[in-house]
Amino acid sequence: MPPTRLKSMPVTLPDTVVRMAPTISLSGLNPRE
Repeated sequence: MPPTRLKSMPVTLPDTVVRMAPTISLSGLNPRE
């Protein structure tokens, strides 16, 4: 893996978690799947 990818990972991970957090919360309240 190129250093650029490693440097981009820490930034993408938190962003993904923050974006998925509301989805997981909604899924827990209103499970559709």
